Amino acid sequence: MSASGSNWKDTLAVAQSRFESVMIDFKQYFVFFHSNSDVDEYHMNYMTAVKRLNAESSGVNALSSLLSKRIKEMATQSEEIQQKAAQLKRETGKMDVAYAQITGTKAGADTRLEDTSDEYRSQFFANVRIALSIGVLLWGWNKIAV
Repeated sequence: MSASGSNWKDTLAVAQSRFESVMIDFKQYFVFFHSNSDVDEYHMNYMTAVKRLNAESSGVNALSSLLSKRIKEMATQSEEIQQKAAQLKRETGKMDVAYAQITGTKAGADTRLEDTSDEYRSQFFANVRIALSIGVLLWGWNKIAV
């Protein structure tokens, strides 16, 4: 009995149905045989029912073993996925910190650039006022001297 994926449920249902059917036959022939042990037909039917019950029992045990193996494999895969998720979470945390530093540095640089631009404009206009004042003074002085 082999099954995969979503067929497990169907496989188990079929195994249960077959086992129940074989068990009903076994109970019936068990009673017939032990009630009339001298009848060969009941003895043969009982032995056939025992063989079928053993075969179904072996099939159920094999299916159980296969299911256990698959469950262990899935648990291992789940653990690997959890480890990868934890690793990715750590890496994402590191990237978040780096991103925050980069955006913080960019915001700081933008602020400093804006502050420097304001200082440059202020200094430029102060220099223009001084130059104009000197120019007016020189022009005025030149007018007086002439």
